Amino acid sequence: MKNSRHGLKWSFYSILILAIGYGCFAMYLEFSLRRSVLQAQRLPLSLFHFLRAGALIRQPVVDDIPSAPAEENFSDSISYASLLADGEIQVSMYIEMTQPGTDWSLVVDRLQKRANASDVRLKILPNKEAFLEALQNDDVVLFFGHSNMGLGLNLHSSSLNTNVLLQVEGSVLQDPLPEKAKRVAERYKVERMPKIESPVFIQLGCRTMIHYRNALIDHSSAQSSFLLTHFEWSPGFHFSRALDLLCQTLEKRQNIDVLLERWEQLYTAQLLFGRSRQLRKYPEETHLSNSLFEWVGPEGD
Repeated sequence: MKNSRHGLKWSFYSILILAIGYGCFAMYLEFSLRRSVLQAQRLPLSLFHFLRAGALIRQPVVDDIPSAPAEENFSDSISYASLLADGEIQVSMYIEMTQPGTDWSLVVDRLQKRANASDVRLKILPNKEAFLEALQNDDVVLFFGHSNMGLGLNLHSSSLNTNVLLQVEGSVLQDPLPEKAKRVAERYKVERMPKIESPVFIQLGCRTMIHYRNALIDHSSAQSSFLLTHFEWSPGFHFSRALDLLCQTLEKRQNIDVLLERWEQLYTAQLLFGRSRQLRKYPEETHLSNSLFEWVGPEGD
């Protein structure tokens, strides 16, 4: 009986030691893999980057927007009642940058079919003229494209049959402005961005918080709010999922904070890369945000 107990005891300790050894080995492999990825991407070997390096290794899994009790407000300053003043929430988007091989009209059609039972309506804006009209009439307007270092938004004009650079008066230009960026401004016809009347304007591009935040606030309705980026951004393969989450948020009447939490999860790798790249390119900017996206309410709140 004693020998049996003694054998069980040693079996338990053997299993425990093996489990601890396996755990330590797995942790060592994870550490080594994350370090290799960070070194390959020329990212700093800091605690911040190590904790988030998993997003560079594996595909992020982001939950759907929960079917929680509906909120009265989309944000502190925007109620769902105001967004539904015309009976539906109109979401319009102009897409300058696209993932190669992606037909965004098919993506939007798929999302709209699922949203048919709701009051959220999606449409792609084909040109500058449609974009300007949306800024005056639609509830949520999105622009996905280059920030052009503060020079303006690049859109195609059907009436002029050329691209137009919509300048936002008061935007902050990159200093010094690279010659490549100067040539962009010289290549296209330049126009002024009209006053924004839409309750929500989402501008996703590189460093839009730095280049456009204050200019957009000064150049919009007193009730307009903005979703901008702190670092470099590109739509990537997650963009259709990001659009899906936006639609779910509106359909389920949830707060903007719920959407931002999931977008941050979805684009963790870009946050990681953007912070590191900003440190290398703009070392004078010592204060770095821990988030990629920023919600800016009326008056900059």
